[in-house]
Amino acid sequence: FQTKEDIRRLKFAILVEGYLDLISLHQNGVTNCVASLGTAFTEHQARLLGRFARKVVVNYDGDKAGVKAARRAIETLLAEDFEIKVLVLPNGQDPDDFIRQNGYPAYKDQHKSNATTYLQFVLDTAMQDRSLSAPKQKAEAIEEVLPVLSSIKNGIQRRESFDQAMSFLRVDDAALRRELWNSVKGTASAQAGSVTRQVARSARAKMTVAEQRLLELLFHDGELREIILQQLEETDFESLATASIFRALIELGEGFSNESVMTLVSGDEIAEDTVPLLMMGEAGRDGDEAIDEVLHEAENCLLTLRSLAISRRIIDVNQELMLAEQRKDADEIGRLVSTQIELARIKRELETRTAAG
Repeated sequence: FQTKEDIRRLKFAILVEGYLDLISLHQNGVTNCVASLGTAFTEHQARLLGRFARKVVVNYDGDKAGVKAARRAIETLLAEDFEIKVLVLPNGQDPDDFIRQNGYPAYKDQHKSNATTYLQFVLDTAMQDRSLSAPKQKAEAIEEVLPVLSSIKNGIQRRESFDQAMSFLRVDDAALRRELWNSVKGTASAQAGSVTRQVARSARAKMTVAEQRLLELLFHDGELREIILQQLEETDFESLATASIFRALIELGEGFSNESVMTLVSGDEIAEDTVPLLMMGEAGRDGDEAIDEVLHEAENCLLTLRSLAISRRIIDVNQELMLAEQRKDADEIGRLVSTQIELARIKRELETRTAAG
């Protein structure tokens, strides 16, 4: 109640998590703060705050618990039609520690330079330690973002935010977008695991010729399987919808059988659908033919997959670099630029080997 007049005068409030954050900010001259006092921010609190301002800067702690709590607060505020920005202080500091160490001018500067839109915050945090090239991780990120999009009260803003989120998360499949939009509108239920299956189905629809052919060859040729599996690296297939099939082949080794592969991929809907198709695929040679030609074909498929994996990694690094530039994180920018250069070198070598046949 001591800050309500300053909130009204400044036309926005700074929402923090704990009472020590509130006290330290107030003592250092930040007088338009409110705190949820260490509990979840509620609808009642949002409506009460709305009497004094319709704009909020959410400044919770930067650790995982703080990020999760901030996302919940954002959903609550969006449902009450607030304008929202989010401030994450450097090195995951909480407002109390930051302002006592750096003072009011530095805290004010953080608001000017580092406060971001709530949507960018939600997207950035959803992608922490995840890769859009991995279908499962991509699905997990989408599942984190959907509840925030669903909570947006304004219909036009909800649609625009949905389109921005889908572009950021590289959801290009029209059918998948339509299904996700229906779940955001509330016209379809987003059941647990359904997004994962939808993303995986989308990935399967785009299974490359090299991916399918290599698996067919490996299923039908034990001698070839022994040679190629020694050359396979996790990074060659980890982002593919068929990753569990490759892992099953590696795990089984000489104990390969169609039945044992099906047992190992049990529970992976995409793999369970794909394995029977691979069983019906064409072998690369008759039993008495030399392995040279089919080995050459398999190695070319492997090189293609490796090159595609590098291309996906380059896209991921470019996105990480864009976010680091927004944060003005010089150390991270330097690391990512070095990674870009190394990935480009590897890709050139692979392209040269592929062209040489």
